[in-house]
Amino acid sequence: MRDLTKLSVLFILFFTQNSFGHRGENDGHERLSDPVRIDQALEELELNNRVKENTLCEDVANCLLEKQAAMTELATQMSVVTEYISRLMEDEELKQNQDRLKELLQQCRDISTEDQVAELVAKIDNTHWIHGSEDCNVNADPEIQVERIGMGLSIMRQNKCLTAEAPFLYILESEDKVVLIDTGDIYEGSELYNQVQAIAGDREIVVTHTHAHGDHTGGDNSFSKKENCQLHSTGIENNKEMFGIENWPDDIGTFDMGDRELQIIPVPGHERSSIAIYDPQSKVMLTGDIMYPGRLYINNYPDFLSSLDRLKEFSEENEVSAYLGGHVEMSNEPGEDIGFGNYAPNERSLVLRNSDLDQLYDAAYKNSDSRDNVTLDQFIIYP
Repeated sequence: MRDLTKLSVLFILFFTQNSFGHRGENDGHERLSDPVRIDQALEELELNNRVKENTLCEDVANCLLEKQAAMTELATQMSVVTEYISRLMEDEELKQNQDRLKELLQQCRDISTEDQVAELVAKIDNTHWIHGSEDCNVNADPEIQVERIGMGLSIMRQNKCLTAEAPFLYILESEDKVVLIDTGDIYEGSELYNQVQAIAGDREIVVTHTHAHGDHTGGDNSFSKKENCQLHSTGIENNKEMFGIENWPDDIGTFDMGDRELQIIPVPGHERSSIAIYDPQSKVMLTGDIMYPGRLYINNYPDFLSSLDRLKEFSEENEVSAYLGGHVEMSNEPGEDIGFGNYAPNERSLVLRNSDLDQLYDAAYKNSDSRDNVTLDQFIIYP
């Protein structure tokens, strides 16, 4: 059924582009992203007269029509499916099937072009992060650097002069929710809640964590007892309940944000309740402390290897544009560690890629018997 749903989304994309992407000699390549043209297309789909009774069907069509402008690379395949899609769009059962429409809508919203994703990753790759000072008494950096990256993703970094851990925190947005992933290492007097609330507005704030260590949960008190805010506790049992994971750590869980569904991969090894969070829209994987450019402290080596297995398997079945962890501790010279402290002017990029996961995976398995400290280009394995 899932494969059929994915095909249906692409088929509808082909049909809408073929039917509505060419409206005459003078506007044959005009985009359908503006409301007037979308309304015109909806009329041709005979959906406008159903708005009151079937808004979900209209939402699906709206999403598809907006996405089609970015999908021109599929044009060569349209002739193969147009006839079939013409029948599909006349399928009254599909138009009234709310469960199928919800699946189609989610699939549509998860569609993003390679260019969009590449642009997002390049922006993260090129972001200059605050990195402390030799003399923190004269440091003028804000407590938290906030970068609105795009595609509903924001990244925050705490001031290295206030915490040598200088963790990275992440925000993912949907229409009615804002999810904060980790609360950092500043326990009192933090601006974190105000920064997140400024992004959230009147949307619900949901706070969760990649794992239970204090440098990722230190700001939890800022969110406790706040109106329109859910603060989720750490731990395996809480993760199983929140993300619907029946068999820990083998099952993959989910978190439904409404128009964005995150996938949750258990990755114990650094800490027993660790998770990685995959966003299907940006294709970004948030890995916490199981994988980041730095010193990978392992408290259970067999669990660590099994977690790398799960990440590898997931990446082979799903596109992962970047792995973003909780810290940066390596310099821009391959294999060079930045010592623990309040100043790191030569940090490497936050972004890791599939090739980095491959290198870590191979080295970790080669080291499974001796369990030595192993230095790689982007990591140091600390068993």
